[in-house]
Amino acid sequence: MLDQYINSEKHPEKIPLERYINAISTGLQKRVGMPRWLPRFIRTYMMRADLNDYWTAINAIREIALQALQKKIDSKESSREKDRKEMDLIDFLFSSMVKKEPLSLKEIADETLGFFIAGHETTTNLIAYAVKVLCDKPELLARLQNEIDPVLDGHIDDTNYSILSSSLAKLPILEAFIKECLRHMPVIPMIGRQVMTGNAVLRGYHLPEGSIVFNQLYASQHSSASFENPDAFDIDRWLIEDEEKLSKMRSFVNTFGDGNHACVGQQFALLEIRVILMLFIKKFRCRHVVGRVELELIHTMTLGYKKGLPIIIEQR
Repeated sequence: MLDQYINSEKHPEKIPLERYINAISTGLQKRVGMPRWLPRFIRTYMMRADLNDYWTAINAIREIALQALQKKIDSKESSREKDRKEMDLIDFLFSSMVKKEPLSLKEIADETLGFFIAGHETTTNLIAYAVKVLCDKPELLARLQNEIDPVLDGHIDDTNYSILSSSLAKLPILEAFIKECLRHMPVIPMIGRQVMTGNAVLRGYHLPEGSIVFNQLYASQHSSASFENPDAFDIDRWLIEDEEKLSKMRSFVNTFGDGNHACVGQQFALLEIRVILMLFIKKFRCRHVVGRVELELIHTMTLGYKKGLPIIIEQR
């Protein structure tokens, strides 16, 4: 990623990108967790060590991004010479215009970091949960393989990963699987909104200006008022033909937020998840380690596994 190794333990001679990401994550968690009734100078004082690490990490990763972007420019790989079908995220940023002016290199770096930092842990945790489910349910894995194999046969090998958007449209079972993963374990378990101006009334509760209201997604997405048999992992709930019922269920799954403040990287994240899971299911099979311990969830800004996911992966 950005011409750097993620795992600094295996590559100690490289820039510790993993440590920087953890420092940013810790800083964000502390900032969100501080009570707003504390005066700003007290919050800043209590967080001074974490904030120092946070800004050091932000500046270091921004510099990495700037160097990677400059390298792309120097190698003449800019999007202005590419067909749109060959363009990646950074190519599109290079070609983006704001008020008829191209984005500056710093603006492109910051946009790239936004996608990278906000999307690296969330997408990873969702894929980890999806793989865990495949280990739990070998019959579901076989069902997905039976759908994916004929669609991808002839399109991928060890050196070629030619995947068309038309291929993704032919995989309704995979799509239902991803939707159920997002519902069953939202990697962002809570979303907060602040009352900005004036007061508000929500279902009879008076909310003064400045109040922050949290939507507990895990609870709402496991509510029997919203879903039948909500604690069961059932992809077939998404494969029905009742569009009214589907629309209602979709309205209760808000992992990416909703409205004007919905996650700007939603479509990018979903594309990543689809492609990674599609290739994983096509090329590998997986199973739990014999005698495994019970997996422990950890809730910070995201929901994931405290000690990772110990599984065995074998090539098909």
